[in-house]
This record gives sequence, structure tokens and C-alpha cells, in this order.
Amino acid sequence: MVRVLLWDHDHSLPNVFLTALQDVYGDNSITADLRDEWSGDLDDYNLIIWPKADEDPSWWSNIVADSWNGRLVITAEFSVHFQTINYVNSKTGLHGMTVVPDNLAVNAAGVGDENPTKDHQLTDQVDFIVSGSSSAVIGGTSLSTHIDGGPWRFLPCPECCVTWIEQNKVGNVDWIVCGDANPFSDDWPLFPARHEQFLLNLANKPIP
Repeated sequence: MVRVLLWDHDHSLPNVFLTALQDVYGDNSITADLRDEWSGDLDDYNLIIWPKADEDPSWWSNIVADSWNGRLVITAEFSVHFQTINYVNSKTGLHGMTVVPDNLAVNAAGVGDENPTKDHQLTDQVDFIVSGSSSAVIGGTSLSTHIDGGPWRFLPCPECCVTWIEQNKVGNVDWIVCGDANPFSDDWPLFPARHEQFLLNLANKPIP
């Protein structure tokens, strides 16, 4: 049975950012536990989604030891969020990817950017993934390229960096690193429902 752990980054406001994501899974009969609901045993979960990662969680030793089998989504944010960018990059030795600080955005101040997907099992039946302002990600397999451009962008990024969400299987963990937390959080509450199939693929598609 598929079960999802939604790990909130903001410890002063538990779970406030992940309720829309929990609703998407609940509406599709998938149990998704918020941080204060989790079982205490990481082996109960097939998928972990962890937006704006900024410090080692209580279950991190399982990841370091490669004793957990599953898919782990870990996100940073656009360029001004140095703490989460630096944290995600401090784990490059585990996941093999790097967040490149940037401000990839076209319409993020309005309804979000609809970024085209790449051919991958995780993007099956998914035409786009919605984001706000995002950093780039390199080092893995691209799931989506950012449409980019416009006056919002203020840091140069080479052609190879236009990917903003990537996948890489290392050991027992199928890592997804994303340069923006918005696709998985309530910062823009409508985002999760707009790419619902992508979220379901993360939970249901087999680990490669």
C-alpha cells in the first residue's frame, strides 16, 4: 500500500504549507501524513516530499545509511533562499545533483509558470509542472525545463541549467531534486492540483 510522508520545512508553523498536497493524495485514496502525524517508522512510507529542506530531520540517519527504499523529493528555492539551497547542495554526495541559484520565472507573480515536461515515467500523462520562481538543477535526469526569460530573471544561467527539477537513483533512494518548493506546497495553493497527475506518479510509479 502506498503511503506518503509530507515533511514540513517550517517548524514554527507545523504543516501549514502542505495541506493542499495532502488533499490531492487524500482525494485519490492515498494516505499522506503530515509531519506531526507520521508513524515514527520510515519504512511505513514509499514517498517522502520535503519542501525547502534546511536541516537534517529525525529520520535522516536512514537515508545516510541507505537503509530505506523509496522516492525522496527534496526542494530548494530561488536564489535569495540561501539556507535551503546550501542545505540541498550539502547533500550532493548522496543525491548526485546540484542546485544552481537563479531566479527562473516568467509569470510566477501571477498564476505560475507552466513548464514543459521531459519524457520520463514520472511525467507520464503530464504536460507541464507549475512553478513559481525557481533555481536551476543539474547533475540528474531532467523531468522538466523551465520556460524562463522575461524581466524577472536576474542571474545568468547557461543552457545546460534550464532544468529545474531532476531525478537520480542512488542506492535504494530515488531522488527528486527541485529548485522550487511551490509545486509541492500551499505557498500558491492551486499549484498542486494543477499537476495532480505528476504528484500521483511520484507515489505510484515504480522505483527504477
